[in-house]
Amino acid sequence: VFDAPHLFPSYINHVSALQFPVYRATGNHDMHYSGRTHETSTAMFEKYFGPSYYSFNKGKAHYIIIDNNFYIGRDYFYMGYVDETTFRWIEQDLANVPEGSLVFVVAHIPTRLTPGKKPFKYDFSSLVEQTTNAESLYNILKPYNVHILSGHMHCNLNIEFNDSLFEHNTAAVCGTWWQLDVCRDGAPRGYAVYEVDGNGVKWYYKGSGYDKDYQFKAYTVNSSTEYPYDIIANVWNYDPGWKVEWFENGTNMGEMIKFTGYDPYASALCADKSKVKYSWIAPVTTEHMFRATPQNPKAKIEILVTDRFGNKYLNPVK
Repeated sequence: VFDAPHLFPSYINHVSALQFPVYRATGNHDMHYSGRTHETSTAMFEKYFGPSYYSFNKGKAHYIIIDNNFYIGRDYFYMGYVDETTFRWIEQDLANVPEGSLVFVVAHIPTRLTPGKKPFKYDFSSLVEQTTNAESLYNILKPYNVHILSGHMHCNLNIEFNDSLFEHNTAAVCGTWWQLDVCRDGAPRGYAVYEVDGNGVKWYYKGSGYDKDYQFKAYTVNSSTEYPYDIIANVWNYDPGWKVEWFENGTNMGEMIKFTGYDPYASALCADKSKVKYSWIAPVTTEHMFRATPQNPKAKIEILVTDRFGNKYLNPVK
């Protein structure tokens, strides 16, 4: 509720129309900032919604929800951190879950946004964009088939740590803080859908107002300031199990080149200050960008994206 807890009752009233259970994780903007310690920060949230960490089973899957927004007792400052009380509770909770089970861990702040561990930096942006003691969480989860569901970044990114540990940092239903119809990385505002069958799970990203087959956006030549001679594809739910190919006049030209860069549409919108209320809003680079240089920019060009489950998405570049 963006630091406005008086909106909780209105939120509850609106969510009640959904007619299905809603399980909530505390976000950094849901905390109570005027207390003297982290332990006081969830009082308002718990008053309305119950414990800030809890678990449940649905089918064969086990779900763990935790609060990793650690309030440091000063102003609005916090960091991504799991406290010892939560760790001990997770250990006790998982003692009742058979090894090898499918486990979902839900937390607001990402545990980590890169497959490998990066050197630690003691500054605010580094502390709030990852969970500083994530390795300890990973160690507890090793015996299980784990999917971590996180948010916070207003971008979409999938991180495959190993065969049994996957993090889905999911883009926001509010897009760029309700200012734009896309997130900072060009992903449409929306949500993720997980389909669980026994110990198996499939997933996709659903842009709000779009069909579920809308899985990437294609850009013509001259759309990108970084690569003006290339066609561009933003495949927001990409992970290493996906393939991104392109066709020129019906001929398969192979896979597109993956790069880290800006989404042209998000960049243009963020630059238009008549559309954004907050001066600090800016686009961010993302790893799910792809490019290719056509032989003839006026040719019929198509992009074919295949996700890790074999679903194919074909769009023209126009």
